[in-house]
Amino acid sequence: MNSYISKQTGFTLLELMVALALGLIITAAATQLILGSFITAKLQEANSQIQDSGLFGLDYLVHDIQMLNFGNSNQYEIRSNTPKGGIILTGGTATSNLNATLNGTNINAVISQSNGPSNINAISSDQLTIQFVAPSDMFNCEGTSVRKGDLIVQRYYLRNDNNILSLVCDANLPTPPMITVTDPRDATKEISQANPPQNTPTVISGLGTGAQVIIPRVDQFKVLLGGMTSSGNLAYYDINTFNTKNNLKIVALKISILIRSDNVIKSSHIDPSKQFDLFGIPVTGLSGLLTNTSSTNQIPRQLYIATVALRNGLGENR
Repeated sequence: MNSYISKQTGFTLLELMVALALGLIITAAATQLILGSFITAKLQEANSQIQDSGLFGLDYLVHDIQMLNFGNSNQYEIRSNTPKGGIILTGGTATSNLNATLNGTNINAVISQSNGPSNINAISSDQLTIQFVAPSDMFNCEGTSVRKGDLIVQRYYLRNDNNILSLVCDANLPTPPMITVTDPRDATKEISQANPPQNTPTVISGLGTGAQVIIPRVDQFKVLLGGMTSSGNLAYYDINTFNTKNNLKIVALKISILIRSDNVIKSSHIDPSKQFDLFGIPVTGLSGLLTNTSSTNQIPRQLYIATVALRNGLGENR
């Protein structure tokens, strides 16, 4: 009877090492592919988030700016001292833009100015305050119903909420449609009567409270005023510089908003240490670095810029 002895052999150490090395290479490649896909998906999500906020918010702001100075009688020109001028630059004097008394708010706190919080080093954010008469029944930026013919005052600025800056809008309270007055037939009684809209109220209430977020997660909000001299020369100035000029006529505005997403994404495409040129070109005072340039601030950002020609900006008072 023939018997056969089966000789069973395994892998050599060299074969095991080669197999292990190949397996690690394949695993590393697959891991890198998965991580790359994950980062790409996060970047697309962040860019979509930024784009939604930027396009919607900027369109809303531009729409409001296009209405400023509406209903201001024959005051077609807009200057720093235009009575009821569409851009509120001065307050507290007989020749100020805002010809009304504020209820509970310092007028110097609500005029357009450059002293707000910012995530760009050494560059303050702006506050833009505008006014116009409602051309139809509408809602102000706080979502409150306003009747046609009522004065709307709105100010856009950056607000710090738990160390997160957002562009918010604050509006005055509209004129109530009904008011309570003393009954002329009986001084001991009160009656309700209709209250018409007011395009020139003597007292303005509501500014400084109830501001609503227009664009979340904003690093910088900057405004340039396009001033034209009597000889027809046009130049853009920041708000504070414009107020030092010789009462130029405002014909246009440039708006710059730097928006970011809400998550850190470790990607070589995101450099928090780069310079941001707020209006597209390097300009001293309008270009700068983030206050935090470390990798902990590696967050996608997008700069949005808009130029708006003002209603009747080139008109002249006769």
